[in-house]
Amino acid sequence: MVANLKLALLLIICAYGPYSIRRKREADAAGNPMLRPWGWCALSAASGVFCAWKGFEALLNASCESCPDDPTGVLGLAAFCFLSCACFYSCKITLFKSYIEYKRLRFWESVYSLDEMTSITEGRGGISFFVNFSGGRKLAVWSTYSGRLFFLEQLNALNRAEDRKGGH
Repeated sequence: MVANLKLALLLIICAYGPYSIRRKREADAAGNPMLRPWGWCALSAASGVFCAWKGFEALLNASCESCPDDPTGVLGLAAFCFLSCACFYSCKITLFKSYIEYKRLRFWESVYSLDEMTSITEGRGGISFFVNFSGGRKLAVWSTYSGRLFFLEQLNALNRAEDRKGGH
């Protein structure tokens, strides 16, 4: 019974953790609006710590009955979780006056020109929105991103300012 309660608590934390670790406003040093997946970063780090703890516990204590049989698999999962944490930590979407920059892992980046933006659409159930660009390119902004509403407000303001100039 206690094991089931622990599992239920773990599932609740995994399902709702990324949604609860968000700030209303994210900005870089220059004040440009940003999006960051802090919730997923924290969840990956916590999962990595848990898996590492259980893996080392099984590795060092052979008589442990509640430990997994193969600590190598659990330690591999911990390494994967820490790698995921590093990926989420380095991920950021920044809105500039004329473009959106999407950086992942410091060396992989995409640039979306606001001149090519065609629309902003809301996903099913309001859990995401998509910034659509000419040529079929899309930028998905999930509800788990920190700074989402501020980013959307600023993007809409830039879009309205461009519309007033007659750009779209």
